[in-house]
Amino acid sequence: VAPDATQFRSGRFYRPARRRPEANGLLGIAVHNVSAVGVLDNMADVIEAGEQAVILHANAFAANLAARNPAFRAAFGQAQMVFCDGDGIRRACQALGLEVPPKVTYARWLPLVAAWCEERGYSLYLLGGRPGVADLAAGNLKQRHPRIRIVGAHHGYFEKAGSENDAVIAEINRVQPDVLLVCFGMPLQEDWVVRNASGLAAHVLLTGGAALDYAAGIAVTTPQWMIRLELEWLFRLWRDPIRLFTRYAIGNPEFALRVAAESARQAWSRRAKRVFDLSVTLLASVTWLPAILASSLSILACEGRPLFYVSRRRVFRDRQMPVVKFRTMRRDAERIANRDTIPISETRFLNLPPDSPLYTRVGWLIERCCFTELPQLFHVLAGKMSLVGNRPLPENVIAALKAEFPWVEARFDTPAGLTGPAQLVGRDRLSDRERLEIETMYCRVAASSYSMRLDFQIILGTVLVVARLRQSYSCDEIKRLIARFDRHNVLGHELFAGG
Repeated sequence: VAPDATQFRSGRFYRPARRRPEANGLLGIAVHNVSAVGVLDNMADVIEAGEQAVILHANAFAANLAARNPAFRAAFGQAQMVFCDGDGIRRACQALGLEVPPKVTYARWLPLVAAWCEERGYSLYLLGGRPGVADLAAGNLKQRHPRIRIVGAHHGYFEKAGSENDAVIAEINRVQPDVLLVCFGMPLQEDWVVRNASGLAAHVLLTGGAALDYAAGIAVTTPQWMIRLELEWLFRLWRDPIRLFTRYAIGNPEFALRVAAESARQAWSRRAKRVFDLSVTLLASVTWLPAILASSLSILACEGRPLFYVSRRRVFRDRQMPVVKFRTMRRDAERIANRDTIPISETRFLNLPPDSPLYTRVGWLIERCCFTELPQLFHVLAGKMSLVGNRPLPENVIAALKAEFPWVEARFDTPAGLTGPAQLVGRDRLSDRERLEIETMYCRVAASSYSMRLDFQIILGTVLVVARLRQSYSCDEIKRLIARFDRHNVLGHELFAGG
């Protein structure tokens, strides 16, 4: 049975931390683009805030399990952070055009965690392995890090429900560790952590697989030359062929087939979106062509040339292009516009209020009729933009947003559009974080499981809101709308909970 999200989030001892949004949606699980240092920084933030976070690791084996095990997939959807623990995940991200995350493996990362705990004075509890392994690992870590506070160690061979489980949890809660490392192996460790998180008095819950075996000196680390050649899996298979044959000899080809199928499905999604864009744009030309003509004549008659304003903007991943819109502002708007002299909304998107003195008289009317971006329909016909997507942005705005929201790049995983989910709420009614969260959600769902119905609902909603036939959507309404079309669980449970 899939774990109950409400129970997981209710954190009896500590308030659950906010989930990190900057994740790649990969084969039904979300993997964050974060380094070992980034994971440690996030752990420190959680501990210092007095919160609780579950941090999992993903590899090809995890992706295969997630495809078959709904409870396991749900655990990844609920975790506050998931980092990359395998070359297969990196190659899959590369093949699917996603940001390639750094590889963080426990065999080399656990010593960093121990050094970090020693330096910061954080306490650590080791749970897992055969009887005696956790104690041996604790002794080795204390020998290398004399000031480390390891407040407990317990083997993983106990009943995961009932009195034995309750006794282990009681012991952990008695010492209240800052970091709890759980090493039962997949999928047992993820299931245990998710089921018991709300009853554990630990700030950071980590799953570690064979990490304690490496720390205890039982497992042999892979030679560096094999790590460089991305053959770590082959070394482990050679060392333990009976136990790991299914995982690697069968699992790796299975994972490769899943990636190939996902690549083909995404290619179909892109073609379907292009067909939708062309069909709707051409069918609606009887309305937008007269609107463009009327707006052009109005600007010529009242303000003269130039008709259009052209600015270079990011429209898709690293692709920039000159984006055309009607000139609705004064010719000297760029010279005089700033937050001190002209009222501009307090967001990095720099949205102008409707009564801004930067607008010309006819420009104000064009803005009110929402005709400003209509010339971009020619970009849509040329295949450079889409009808539905996030608005294109100039690089200076992206840089300002990235300073606070490093995951801003995720909003460019699908082509920029004429309208998008943020426009249904109203740009001036959204904070930067809310807008980016909505836009990122749309990108993940559209990239993984494109739905013409979702795009059609966004276009229809835009028309109804602009025509004032319905009130603007709320932020939560848009999130629920997008989530309904998340057929491959790329958003996870309560992806942006806490905002």
